[in-house]
Amino acid sequence: MPSEPQDAETLPAAAELTRELLVERPSDRLPDRLPSLRFAGTHERDYLAFAFESLRDTRTEAYRVALALLLVFAAIDVFQATQDFVPLLTPAILAARLLAVAIVAWAQRRVRLASDWSAGHRWMRATGLSLGLMMLVSEALYCHATGQLQAPLIVAGNILMTMAFFFPLGYSFVAGLKIAVVFSLAACLVLPQFMPAAMLADFYRLLPFQLMGLAAAALAGYQQERTLRALFLMKQSVTQMASSDALTGLSNRHAFEPFVARAMQQAARDKQQVALVLLDVDQLKPYSDQFGNPAGDAALKALARAVSQRIRRQFDLGARLGGGEFALFFYDVNVGFAWTVAEDLRRDVAQRLAISHPDSSAGVLTISLGAAVSADGESFEGLYQRADQALYRAKAQGRNQVQLAE
Repeated sequence: MPSEPQDAETLPAAAELTRELLVERPSDRLPDRLPSLRFAGTHERDYLAFAFESLRDTRTEAYRVALALLLVFAAIDVFQATQDFVPLLTPAILAARLLAVAIVAWAQRRVRLASDWSAGHRWMRATGLSLGLMMLVSEALYCHATGQLQAPLIVAGNILMTMAFFFPLGYSFVAGLKIAVVFSLAACLVLPQFMPAAMLADFYRLLPFQLMGLAAAALAGYQQERTLRALFLMKQSVTQMASSDALTGLSNRHAFEPFVARAMQQAARDKQQVALVLLDVDQLKPYSDQFGNPAGDAALKALARAVSQRIRRQFDLGARLGGGEFALFFYDVNVGFAWTVAEDLRRDVAQRLAISHPDSSAGVLTISLGAAVSADGESFEGLYQRADQALYRAKAQGRNQVQLAE
């Protein structure tokens, strides 16, 4: 019997292989309610990785623009300092602005060199939070130090900053929304503490415009993510169609063979055995000739469902190789397991499905199977050839039976 299924973290290369070659189709329908933009299971991680990679160029340009704007603001701060220098407060403003420049420059480098999307997301969120904090600090210090900033200018700046949080950088809409809400609440609660009394009335009167700006930016970000998720679904659908058999929904030969070849390389590194079971429907052509091609297709679909029921672990795979030939691949198993699965499948087809076939000696549609378990250093070609020879013996010795490879 096979050993206990191993966790994906135990076999990261095999897990990545599974995700790369066997792309499950996400939900065909996008979520409708705000803010539940989220796919189920591993599809959400796949989407986030897709978005992170797709928006790489946009993200790079956005960081460059942010750095340029921060440097412009720093230059304005320096000019302002020459006109109205306030001890302690003016240096603090300049320090806050230059700290924002340093954080954005460092984050840009970390995001660009990030080994995966999750690390990139962390640095992008850190960038957004840092920019928002530095802006609030600068506004508060300007108000307290000089009183020169007017309420309309503060609110307009806050709206622009809120819009920036929803710029398509590759992290999720929900992450941007959280940062924008935190920034807006902080602006509403903290800035009035530093404003002159004469400015407060104007600030509170303009505050609804800042909240409307948050709502408008959030709506635009929401629609932008829905569009990107729709593109992700289309890409996944195309990949699925390219790797799946149109009739049965199982993997096709194009996906199956490279998957097994690479999985065997992983098994060799992990010192594990794999099994390959090949099966062929006995006398499928006479059955289709007698009952018609639709009946033959229905029989193949029923057999495909029986095959799928044997594929329960992450690194196992079932496929239709063409015509009435199918294959099952199992990771980390022994000879006993391969025989048991193959014999159980044979009995299931003959006894449970029991598709009537008058030309068959059994009176029902049957299958012949050949099973092979990998030897040390064996290639995929060698394993496939041994399983195929075992299948040939099963056919030659009367069909409706399982033969183990020598």
